[in-house]
Amino acid sequence: MARRSKADAEATREAILDAAEGLFLERGVSATTLEQIARRAGVTRGAIYWHFSSKPDLLVAMRQRVDEPMWAWIDQRRQELSDDPLKLMREACSRVLERIRADRTYRNVHAIFLTRCELGDEHRADMDAVAELDERKFAAIVADFERAHALGLLRPDISPRTATLMLFSLVQGMIGGWLRSPVRFDIRDEGEAMLSVFFNSIARRDAGIEAER
Repeated sequence: MARRSKADAEATREAILDAAEGLFLERGVSATTLEQIARRAGVTRGAIYWHFSSKPDLLVAMRQRVDEPMWAWIDQRRQELSDDPLKLMREACSRVLERIRADRTYRNVHAIFLTRCELGDEHRADMDAVAELDERKFAAIVADFERAHALGLLRPDISPRTATLMLFSLVQGMIGGWLRSPVRFDIRDEGEAMLSVFFNSIARRDAGIEAER
């Protein structure tokens, strides 16, 4: 019975996240109420509060649901590519673009955070948890570029922090532009071409990295 109750609770949590994802994408975060999420999920508001303390808490869980499998894969590849962090990041970026193209949930969550996440000042403090997710991601990428620098793979005139800022700007710009206008460019083929230009431009000329995956 306890095992079934745990499974039921997990199913309820997933239903709430699915409902919130759909409504946030349709209406925007600030225009969506917990009551609307409860109705779409077929649960009570109390069930929502059992799992989530607030809309920002829902957003964090929604982001973690799509990000955690990606980070698990990155952690595994980081061990396998310990001597080539630039190749690791190149592969990770390619994987992100492919998931944006092919994985509807992953794409929806990124669209919500980039275009539909307009919470008011009353939620600003609660959004710290959301911002922390991005800070952790940023710090992890800086650390990978620091390893690349220590291994002599990164151009000496580019700092790990600058390389991270450039990569963030490139990938977020590609994702945002493609989500707003998918017909503007092919995120798989042209996105890969842009990634190749970036990684080849930051690699030491005597080190280099493979332009193709």
